[in-house]
Amino acid sequence: MEQNETRTLWISIGAAIFAVVLLYGWAQDKRANLARKFGQTKTVTIATKDINEMAIIDESMLEVVERPSDFIQPQAIDNPSEVIGQIALAPISKGEQILNTKLVMPSKSTGLSMQVAPGKRAFTLPMDDIKSVSKLIKPGDRVDILAAVDDGKGLNKTRRVRTLLQDIPVLATGQSIVDNLPISIRKGEEDNFEVRNLRVSNNYKTLTVEVTPSHVQHLAHLLSTGAPIYLSLRNPNDRFINPLKDIKYIMSLHNILKVGRFDIVLNIATKPNLYGSIAAKLAKVDKIICSVWGLGLAFSEKKSLKNTFLKYVVKIFYSFAFKVSDKIWFTNKNDSDYFISRGI
Repeated sequence: MEQNETRTLWISIGAAIFAVVLLYGWAQDKRANLARKFGQTKTVTIATKDINEMAIIDESMLEVVERPSDFIQPQAIDNPSEVIGQIALAPISKGEQILNTKLVMPSKSTGLSMQVAPGKRAFTLPMDDIKSVSKLIKPGDRVDILAAVDDGKGLNKTRRVRTLLQDIPVLATGQSIVDNLPISIRKGEEDNFEVRNLRVSNNYKTLTVEVTPSHVQHLAHLLSTGAPIYLSLRNPNDRFINPLKDIKYIMSLHNILKVGRFDIVLNIATKPNLYGSIAAKLAKVDKIICSVWGLGLAFSEKKSLKNTFLKYVVKIFYSFAFKVSDKIWFTNKNDSDYFISRGI
């Protein structure tokens, strides 16, 4: 009886080992099939919980997992030690891959200067309720700048109000910055910073705009003479289209990419996707990636001749941009379906 039980036990152990070997072989075969289809697996850092905007990231928020290479997003970080201590520029959802583009390291440079476009300057104007549209202007809005200027002398002296600049982006109201980037403040020891998230507030007395260096001189001169400066708020859809400026923008991007000899270009948002792809192709960049975060104002349902023409032109540009791009990322499936259904 004992021999039968021993034999049964060994048979069971042998069957279990055989089953494990079969299961391991099946798993390896499945893994090889997935690798052939989606690429070899690589490590990537993901969030173990929802991370709020402006939160300082610590190790309890991170986890390292393996994903097929085709499922790893551009700029994804594989080493969690590179993430710890950085600040989330945007909310990061649980399970989401940690991207370099969503992080910033607290330092003296994480302020308004990062928002100023190359070739432009930030200039601050004094504001009150009347001059700033009852302080309803927010960072990211676009405005026209007007000034009350005295003409003539003596009895012939008159005051005229003139529009100086149009479609000017607002970078900040007071200390509230566009995109709510953190301001880092020195606090004692070297590289020891306190991070403050400056939310939009109506309690501001200054407003900072982005203008050219020559415009800075004109505005500074007007302020020195005491000329009152006013702002008028524009509708975001009311944008002036200047083909010459757009061509100049493309050539400027091309020169930057050519001199820098970049290996990869990741475009985010409408204009970078359209113009950045063209510039990168002209500069012979090895890899071009488009990231579509939304359809943009050009695809709004507004019925007008201008909007119809703009939509037609943007579709042509997007079609070319996608053809020269190596990868296209969509954050919204509806946007992807929209482009596919129209053969873009």
